Amino acid sequence: MYNIIQKSKEWLIVNCVVNATGTTLLGFYIFRREKIHDNYILFCKPRTYMAMQSKAWMTTFLFKEFLFFFKKCIPSGISITNRHLLILDGHGSHVTLEAIKQAQAFGLDVITLPSHTSHAFQPLDVACLKPFKIAFRKERDITMVKRNYIEPNKITLVGWVDKTLDLAFTRQNIMLGFKGTRIWPLNLKAMDSKIGPSTLYILQNQAKEEEKLEQEDGEED
Repeated sequence: MYNIIQKSKEWLIVNCVVNATGTTLLGFYIFRREKIHDNYILFCKPRTYMAMQSKAWMTTFLFKEFLFFFKKCIPSGISITNRHLLILDGHGSHVTLEAIKQAQAFGLDVITLPSHTSHAFQPLDVACLKPFKIAFRKERDITMVKRNYIEPNKITLVGWVDKTLDLAFTRQNIMLGFKGTRIWPLNLKAMDSKIGPSTLYILQNQAKEEEKLEQEDGEED
């Protein structure tokens, strides 16, 4: 959420994806609005995705749309024989059985981080979000002065985000994030072994059990 000026607010969710090689997949924006009235991503990079939601929240439906977006943007492709690992936080929209089944069908193995650990185990939190916030505020302040503090619109807001993400999500910062969290290079001692399995693992097992039962029912018929 970005508070433009007093008594005036624009809400925007930015979904960012990075990998351990230092590359990034940017451009999945969720705006607070019921319907699309304008092209708010007019000046963004190609393949940028725009979605609307009444409260600018990630929902199960939008997460499923994000999975399609993610699949299309991977140059090497995703399939059952070319699987990819997607590490997420435990937001409710990420851990529905429907979304997990869709991810598995695409060739995505999805795991979630334990609750209240993103500050330690999420690469973006560790190395990218702080420089992003600094760069965003700087770009906002410079632009607002040039515009004589005229209230910016959604297109302006996305322009600030699109520009400052490039400044903050550098290859060096991303790789430092993975190294700092011990995700890559992998260090199994970085996480307390007493932490139990995530909700997503439980749901994945549930999905497999349901598929097994369906297959058994089909064989009996």
